[in-house]
Order: sequence, then C-alpha cells, then structure tokens
Amino acid sequence: MRGYLLIDDEAVFNTIHAKIISLVDEQASITTCVSSYEALDLLKGAAQRKKLPDMVFLDINMPEMNGFELLDELSELPGNPFASIGFYMLTSSLDERDLQRARTYPFISGYHSKPMTKSMLEELIRAGNQPD
Repeated sequence: MRGYLLIDDEAVFNTIHAKIISLVDEQASITTCVSSYEALDLLKGAAQRKKLPDMVFLDINMPEMNGFELLDELSELPGNPFASIGFYMLTSSLDERDLQRARTYPFISGYHSKPMTKSMLEELIRAGNQPD
C-alpha cells in the first residue's frame, strides 16, 4: 500500500487530489493537511519513526508558513530523510522564480501545476517505480 500526503490550505484541492489518487491507486493511504505547521509536525514525526509517505504533494502559496518555508524547516532535519520519497511541488504559481527555487531543494522530485490529473499521477508513479 502506497502512502500519500497532500499539503494545501485549500481543502477543495485536497479533496480533488485525494479522489484522483483513489482512482489511480485503490489501496492508497491518503493523509491531508491544510496547514504547513500541521504538515511539519506530521513529517517530523514520520521521519523519526521512519514511516514516511511514499509521495508528498506540497502547495507553495499558503498562509502562516508557505511551502518554501516548510521546505526550509524540513531541510534542517538531520540525514535528509526525504531523499527516498517522491516530494512534489503542486502549485498554481506560474512564476519561473518559484520553479527555480524549488530546484534548489535536493529532495524535491518535481514541480507541477494544479490540479493534479490522473495521467500526471500515473506518470509519477511509473517514474518512481523504475529500477535504478
């Protein structure tokens, strides 16, 4: 069973994306967070327990702590615990600077525009299952 974490302050996107994940992966375990602080606590705990989700989808523009600020916090954790999972920016931002900034984080696997599509998720799953 593959685990997914959706981090977006807009609950409607979490709902839509969870539905798409369920269509593609019927056995999916899906967790949603509408706050970066909630996601930070969840990911820190998961890293300590070594029970990280297989795929994380993170929005950039969120109140209180945006996606990049969350990534900065996660980058401080020892041992780069997110290197082995698919960690994706999923955003409505069209700003090229956001794409360039996302590329500076070593554990970011990709940068995609909202909303998630079935074909997008299928491709990410296929790419993640390729042998080294």
